[in-house]
Amino acid sequence: LRPGIANLAPGTAHWSPPERLVEAALRGDGGYGDIRGEPALLAALREEHGREHVMVTPGANQAFVHALLSTCDVGDEVLLWRPYYFSHLVALQLLGLVPVFAD
Repeated sequence: LRPGIANLAPGTAHWSPPERLVEAALRGDGGYGDIRGEPALLAALREEHGREHVMVTPGANQAFVHALLSTCDVGDEVLLWRPYYFSHLVALQLLGLVPVFAD
């Protein structure tokens, strides 16, 4: 990788967390939040976008699966560009969707 670009592929950071987060963890602050998202964040997003229903996910993979679940039926074809992230192909397969590969 070029200098200044963080490789997040293996899921591990190459830097230490900010001290304030370490201190919060040592105090026991943290843990799982509301499954629907942090109420203050959801309220701010509703106001900013003028929408009653908003969704916050913990990551892009979960957002991808939610999008598939809300728009596709078993057997639907879904365009998947190469190179693709392996989890996206697995999600299509688990949901009974048919990948159509594009270069």
